[in-house]
Amino acid sequence: MEFQPQTITIKTKEGDVTFEAIVGVGTGLAYHRHHAKNGKFHKTYGVTILSTGLSVQSLIQLPTPEAAQRFIELLTEITDWNKPEEELRKLDLNELKPKAVKAYHQVLATSGVAI
Repeated sequence: MEFQPQTITIKTKEGDVTFEAIVGVGTGLAYHRHHAKNGKFHKTYGVTILSTGLSVQSLIQLPTPEAAQRFIELLTEITDWNKPEEELRKLDLNELKPKAVKAYHQVLATSGVAI
């Protein structure tokens, strides 16, 4: 899988925020450092769905860029994240969330981080 830098916009409680992220080419997903309220960034990484600007799961914190890339690779096995926002919002979250959490735990286990 190829990853490239790209400017993205995420949605936060304070409004939209635009910054540089790393996009999984053709996945509909990007990873980036978690955005802090003060305009700075945390040390951990999150994954955003490009068509919605929303986090895959706001509580998921990935320790390294490599872990974020692996998480994106596993997420692409769950669904097509390139769907338009309207279609993604219709997906059954009760089905998707456990699969995303399982992928997250798999990534943490292989990256040597305690769960």
